[in-house]
Amino acid sequence: MSTYDRIIEKGIEKGIEKGVELGVRSQITKTILAGYDNGLSTSILANVTGLKEKEVLQILKECGKIE
Repeated sequence: MSTYDRIIEKGIEKGIEKGVELGVRSQITKTILAGYDNGLSTSILANVTGLKEKEVLQILKECGKIE
């Protein structure tokens, strides 16, 4: 395998990792929004998603659910 092929392969791997990361983040955001809309507290949402409560609050702020 040439150096060029290894560089291309590494770039593809990084692209796939980034895509998966974005997909997971998107799903976590959807879960937080749905839970919040159904009355779950931010502490429960943090527990369920594995995020810190501060991160849950930041997502809710970014999505316009809280100020």
